[in-house]
Amino acid sequence: MKKILITLMVFFCCTKCVSAQNPGWWEKYNDPLLVGYINEAVASNYDYKDASLKIKESRARVREFFGKELPKLSVFTNYVGIKPPLFANDPQAVKKFENLFILPLLATYEVDIWGKNRGNTKIQKEQLEEIKQDARAVYIALEADVASAYFNILQFDKLIELQNAIIQSDFQNLDIIKSKYEIGLVSYDELLTAESVLAQSQIQLNDLLKQRDFFLNELMVLTGKSPENDEKQSLARTSLDNVSLPEDTPLEIPANSVMQRPDILKSEARLRESKINIDLARKKFLPDINIFGVLGFESIDISDLVDISELLTGFGGLVAEDLFTGGQRRAALKQRKYQYEQLLQNYQSTILTALKETNNALYALKTDLKNNECNLARVQLQSDSYNLVNVRYEKGLASCLDTIQPQIDLFVIQQEQIRTKTSYLIGSINLYKALGGKI
Repeated sequence: MKKILITLMVFFCCTKCVSAQNPGWWEKYNDPLLVGYINEAVASNYDYKDASLKIKESRARVREFFGKELPKLSVFTNYVGIKPPLFANDPQAVKKFENLFILPLLATYEVDIWGKNRGNTKIQKEQLEEIKQDARAVYIALEADVASAYFNILQFDKLIELQNAIIQSDFQNLDIIKSKYEIGLVSYDELLTAESVLAQSQIQLNDLLKQRDFFLNELMVLTGKSPENDEKQSLARTSLDNVSLPEDTPLEIPANSVMQRPDILKSEARLRESKINIDLARKKFLPDINIFGVLGFESIDISDLVDISELLTGFGGLVAEDLFTGGQRRAALKQRKYQYEQLLQNYQSTILTALKETNNALYALKTDLKNNECNLARVQLQSDSYNLVNVRYEKGLASCLDTIQPQIDLFVIQQEQIRTKTSYLIGSINLYKALGGKI
C-alpha cells in the first residue's frame, strides 16, 4: 500500500511539473492499455523522475535568490573585558577590571534602485523555465517511445500470427509435393524447393520473434521494470486490428505551430535570460547602495543589560563603488552581448530544425496513409482472388495445391498492410513529437 501511495504521489508531482501536454491525443487510438502504459512510464521512469527533481531544485534556487532582495536582520551578543592602564600613584589600579555587555539588533538592506538583485532573481526564473522545457521534452519523448514500442509489439504479434499461418501453408504444400514425388509426378528439385521455402519461412519467424522481444524489453525498461521479468511475454495488449487510426490528424499545419516545441521555448527563455545578463552587466557600472540600522543595549553590568536607559540606536548608509575596474566591466558587457548573438543564431537554427522535422513527419504521414490505403485495396483484391480459387477447387476445377499459393500471397500482402498501418501509427506519433505535443 505504501508503494502504491508513493507511486501516485510521484505521478501527481510529475504530471504537475509538465501540465501543458495533450492527454486526449492518446485516447484517439482507442486503446486504454496504451494510455495505462504511458501513465505507468511517467510514474516509474527514472529519467523523468530526474527531470522532475531538477525542476524542484530550480524552484528552490528561485526562492533563494528572492530572499536576497529582502532586508537582513541579525541578532548577536558581544562581551568586552576592559582593563584600564596602570598608574603609579594608584596602587589599586591593577585590580580594576570592567565588563562591557552589548546586545544589538542589526538590520541591513541593499537598496535595489538599479534592480540588480531583482535581475538575478529573474535569471533564476528563466533558468527554471528552461528546466521545465527540458522536462517537457523528456515527457514527450517518453510518451512517444512508449507508444512506438507498444505499437511495434502489436505489429509483430500480428506478423508472427500471419507467419505461422504461412508456415502451416508451407507444410501443407510440402506434404503434397512429397506425395507427388513418391509417385513420380514431380522432380526432386521441386521437393528441395518446397523444403527450402519452408526453412526460409521458419527463419523469418525467428527474426520476427527476436524483434518482438527487443520491443518487449524496451517497453519493460520504459515502464521502470527489469527486462528479465517473467511477465514480459505476458504483457497485456490488444490486437493491432482494434487500434484506431487518428483520422482527424491534420495533414496541413501552419508554420507557427512549431513555436510550442520545448526546444524553441527553451531557446526563448535563454534569450530572455541573456538580455537580463546584458542589463546586469550595464548596471555593474553603477554603485551599490546599502543602509543599516542598529537597535540594542549596552551596559557594564549584565543585570542592567535590558534597561531602557541603556538603549543604543544608530543608523547610516553606504555607497560603494569599485575603482579601476572599468575595463573589466566593459569586457564583461561585450561578452554578454556576444553570448546573446550566439543564442539568437541558435534560436533561428532551432526553428529551422523544428520546421524540417515537422515537414518530414507530415510527408511521411501522408505517404504512409496512401500506402496503407493501397495495401488495404491489395488485401481485398487478393482475398477475392483466393475466394475464386476456392470456388474452383470446390467445383473440382482446381487442385488443393492450386489454393495454397494464393493463400500464402494473401498472408504476405496482409503482412505488408500491417507494416504500413504500423508505420502510419508511428508517423502520427512522430508528428505529435515534432509539434511538441501540440496538435
